Amino acid sequence: MRFAIFVIVISLVWIGGVSFIGSRLINHSGIPKKYRRPIWIVWLIFNALVLSQMASRFSYGPQELHWFALIGFAFVSVLFFLVIVSECIQLIFKLGKRILDTKTQPDQNELNLPRDEGKRTLIRSVLNSTILFSAAGSTAIGVRTARRTPKTISVEIPIEDLHRDLEGLTIVQFSDLHVGPTIKKPFVERTVKIINALKPDIIAFTGDLADGLPSSLHDDVEPLRNLKAKLGKYYVNGNHEYYWDAPAWIDKANELGFIALTNSHRIVDRGEANVLIAGVYDRKADRIIPAHKSSPETAIKNAKPHDVSILLAHRPNSVYDAIEFGFDLQLSGHTHGGQFWPWNMFIGLAHEFSAGLGRYQDKMWVYVNRGTGYWGPPVRTGVPPEITKLTLTKK
Repeated sequence: MRFAIFVIVISLVWIGGVSFIGSRLINHSGIPKKYRRPIWIVWLIFNALVLSQMASRFSYGPQELHWFALIGFAFVSVLFFLVIVSECIQLIFKLGKRILDTKTQPDQNELNLPRDEGKRTLIRSVLNSTILFSAAGSTAIGVRTARRTPKTISVEIPIEDLHRDLEGLTIVQFSDLHVGPTIKKPFVERTVKIINALKPDIIAFTGDLADGLPSSLHDDVEPLRNLKAKLGKYYVNGNHEYYWDAPAWIDKANELGFIALTNSHRIVDRGEANVLIAGVYDRKADRIIPAHKSSPETAIKNAKPHDVSILLAHRPNSVYDAIEFGFDLQLSGHTHGGQFWPWNMFIGLAHEFSAGLGRYQDKMWVYVNRGTGYWGPPVRTGVPPEITKLTLTKK
């Protein structure tokens, strides 16, 4: 029911946006009137295919159709943003001209001069062409970036009074892999190769493993079995697992050799020191499975003494629940850093911690991975896919 409501709302918004774009780029342009109807028909068919594929969650059609729909979704969203910006700029110029006109007294003869419609049409045509090519170019660059090998980002985490045996401990984090319609086994194999080359002490996977059922994506996630870490590899689920049978994905993660942390923890030793690694369910999981309520308190309950504590939580805002329990570091994902332009410019409005390293109340570090894969459109403009190597250092 919740998904059906979501689909209806998105469809209505999409139809409104598509109509707005068409009215500006087709009706208000230099395109001869006899060609406008055929262009409108092509535009509507294109968007109908995109919307139907998104609504069906890619349950039908060949692989090529999935790619077409997802790239089309990104292209239209960028196009919509550019049209809005264009309209705002034109409105500002019109208001400015109107203000100037009221302050000047035009010559009486000027009032009778005809408006230069040809010039206005030319300007509109050039503007519309610029918008179209900019949206297409941005999307093309984003597709190329999204499909390339994930970039490794190295980050030092300074910990006060860090035990000497934990100096230089490395944690390799990856997140938001989203194996599904367009991310398949070859991409997962490349990711595994990069992570293993870093020779991590700990591997942390912070959720959104897949968009599909374990039974249909078995072969594509199989390479994750080959991940190696000296002190173990750990997994927490994200919100997307709950769209595709979260308990089954938790079982699958365990079967692939991960330790799934479900409001639970493990303590691992390194020399004479030890590290607590805790994990929680997705922060909104209880809306779908009431028993899966995220609880940092439960995750750390009855923990033995430890030198450093790390919390794995898919959503960065889990830090608000975790701050009172003394964690030194939280590793999260979920935001994708906005994933592609222009939405990466606005992601900070929705998330206090949206990408990279942050500090909360001067007590707890929060690192947000920008995503190793991508959700939906295979597009990452300005936000490359990421694998993070975090190293503990003494503050």
